[in-house]
Amino acid sequence: MARSRSGRHVSRGEARRVRPGRAARPAQAGRRLAPRALLDEREGRSGPGVPAELIQLQRRHSRLVWPLTAAFLGWYFLFVLLVGWAPDAVAAPVFGWISVGYLLFLSMFALVAVGAIVYTRLAASRIDPLSDHIRERLEHVEEIAG
Repeated sequence: MARSRSGRHVSRGEARRVRPGRAARPAQAGRRLAPRALLDEREGRSGPGVPAELIQLQRRHSRLVWPLTAAFLGWYFLFVLLVGWAPDAVAAPVFGWISVGYLLFLSMFALVAVGAIVYTRLAASRIDPLSDHIRERLEHVEEIAG
């Protein structure tokens, strides 16, 4: 037996009910429910084929984002390892007061800039056309639904 806020004993079922002062809300509160056409076809519901396109969009995005993320994180951890295990090599001067470590550190900013440019160009050619196509189909489905 559980106790309610007032101190009386209640069963577990009663304890799970909405307490005074709290509004009941549906299980899907805050989530936007998809139109029926977007539901997975494996559930026996037919749709205009959008789920396969959404999966393709997710795969294209993942194939673009994960390699860029891995490249940056790999370069960052390599820099940290070099600083920790080879401080003399990182501290070697290149031009006056500029050292190898300073150049490696600045190269991370260059890597981020190159990654942003690569992402923008590849997204514009591979991801955006597919997302525009999906958006048009969803707008058509919403017009039909109503």
